[in-house]
Amino acid sequence: MTTEHHTNHQSGSNIFPDSAENIAMGAKVFSEKASDIFNTFLEKVKETAESAYEKGSQIYENMALTAQGYLDKFRDRNEMVQLKEQRDEVATQLGYMCFMEYSGRYRFRVEFMKGEEFKKLLAQIRELDKQIIDIGKRLDTDA
Repeated sequence: MTTEHHTNHQSGSNIFPDSAENIAMGAKVFSEKASDIFNTFLEKVKETAESAYEKGSQIYENMALTAQGYLDKFRDRNEMVQLKEQRDEVATQLGYMCFMEYSGRYRFRVEFMKGEEFKKLLAQIRELDKQIIDIGKRLDTDA
C-alpha cells in the first residue's frame, strides 16, 4: 500500500508542474488581453468625454451667439440694455480672473477651471444669455 500511495503521489506531483506552467501562460495571455481591453476602454471613455465636451461647447457657443444676435437686434430696448450691461460686467470679471491666472504661468491650472468663483461667473453669463434669448424670442414674436 505504501508503494501504491507513493506512486500515486508521484504522478500527482507531475500534474502540478504542468499545471503551474499552464496557469502562468494563461495568466500572461490574460494580462496582455486585459491590458488591450483596458486600453480600448480608456480610449472609448476619452473619445466620449471629448465628444461630450465638444457638443457642450458648441451648444454654449450657439447660445452665446444667439444671445449676441438678439442684443444687436434689440439694442435700443431697455430690458436688453440692462441685460447687456450685466453680461458685460460679469464677462469683465471673468476676463480679469483669466488674465490674472494666465499671466503668472502662461497656462490655466485645472484647479482654476474647477474653482467656485470661475464656475459661478460662467453660470451667471449662461443665465444672462438665456434671459436675453427668452426676451429676444418674445420681442421677435411681438414685432
